[in-house]
Amino acid sequence: MCVLDKIKKINDKKVDMIIFSGDLIKKDSNVSQKDINKITKLLTEMNAKYGKYYVTGDNDNKNEL
Repeated sequence: MCVLDKIKKINDKKVDMIIFSGDLIKKDSNVSQKDINKITKLLTEMNAKYGKYYVTGDNDNKNEL
């Protein structure tokens, strides 16, 4: 199942809230800023009645998410 399918599945459930709990990217991964921008764009496609919330983790700070 691709990411877009998972996002559709979440949106179909009409969830109240989405919480991203940090460290979305592993510390040692070699991810470009272009890839991070793509990931961020995909996450904006998720819908929730009361919003989406994100708490950064130490790995996210390193990767400039």
